[in-house]
Amino acid sequence: MPLKITYEEFCRRLQLDPEAEALVATLPDFAFSAATLPGMPHFMQREYYEKYCLWIGADSAELLPWMDQVSALTAADRMLQLYAWHAYNVLFIFRTQSHTFSSWPAAESKLGKLTGIFDLMIAMSAIELYEANYRKLGLPEHFARDAAKWLGGTIEIHRASHQGFPGICRSQVYWLRHYIETRLFRIGRFEFMTEPLNTETARLFRHKDTGEIVALCNDGWALTREGYRLRWDEPPENAVVTTRYRNDGKIAVGTLIDPHGFALPGRETTLDLNVFEPAFRPHDIVPGVHIPAGGHMTLEAARESFKQAVDFYRRYLHLNVPAFCCFSWIFNTAFERELPGSNLAKLMRQLYLFPCPGGSRDGLFFAFGRSDGDPATYQRDTSLRCAFHRILEAGESLRSGGMVLLTADLDAFGTEFYRRNFARFHGNQS
Repeated sequence: MPLKITYEEFCRRLQLDPEAEALVATLPDFAFSAATLPGMPHFMQREYYEKYCLWIGADSAELLPWMDQVSALTAADRMLQLYAWHAYNVLFIFRTQSHTFSSWPAAESKLGKLTGIFDLMIAMSAIELYEANYRKLGLPEHFARDAAKWLGGTIEIHRASHQGFPGICRSQVYWLRHYIETRLFRIGRFEFMTEPLNTETARLFRHKDTGEIVALCNDGWALTREGYRLRWDEPPENAVVTTRYRNDGKIAVGTLIDPHGFALPGRETTLDLNVFEPAFRPHDIVPGVHIPAGGHMTLEAARESFKQAVDFYRRYLHLNVPAFCCFSWIFNTAFERELPGSNLAKLMRQLYLFPCPGGSRDGLFFAFGRSDGDPATYQRDTSLRCAFHRILEAGESLRSGGMVLLTADLDAFGTEFYRRNFARFHGNQS
């Protein structure tokens, strides 16, 4: 049932700020949303959310009563219907302004603490869209079901900053567009984003005869004394060196990187390209690894995920991927020190870690559900959260790290191959 209403009237009736920049950015799509409003959006009805509640791995006994309340409120209010429908269009149909949703004013005057549930129901509307697109690729249904588990993890992040109440933080909802665009897939424990080689990735080479692996910094990396990349919020004078990298087709020259995750400032290495060959090239597809919440990240689960991903890309996307990479707060090298026996530390020892840029609050949102205020006041109820506190109390800044895993080395996964290889050819620098 199309709705004849102006943007200003819509905002007035929901007590939204009509001048909110993020909402104003969606004005070109608002008329379409009002004109195509089908009445009660199907994804706000029980038949839909009851089905997909099972897919996301959430506690249906807890969520469904809250969702039923939101459904009833939405069914009785045309403005809430339009809000949900407009969000659906902006987030998942047009997608050009999907990133703005995190800054939309919320309809809290109508929903109160149920706002997070309302947002979760909108987020779940993406499932049927990417399910259909996955089907077009010839993927078995379990891939769509597995991808939906990411939403279950977002509920726990919302709880952390909302007194244990379920929902989803708006800053995460845009992520679902990557599934719809069939760029992102959950394969075992990890998610994999199909994308060209990230230009921030370290340059890896392998000796044709000896098997020596060498990682070099790219050109223009500002490094601290410890060999980490300068943070985005760090003064430039903290850099002790800016790296140089050159490759003339005969030799490659750059600053050496220790697989423990730091560069060696001042240690330039020259590689003869007659005997060293690049592990991947700039045009290669090197899927990005994303680690959804959920625990159980054993080495066995990680190995199986990587191996399944190699097969997935070859079988369904007809791609032979040379490597996987990741840039994340998870690969802050301090976590290996603070949580030495954890699954995370065990995983880090199997990868070629390298420094990457980040900020001084990296990871706080994912661990605590927030990144505002004084982190010293945050919870200390898990080993990971306590590790964050120890790092900060030691006067260190948080940071992110990068990793590369070459698919040719998967058979050696679990043996700390890159660290042993580096120690053999370069000595132990850590």
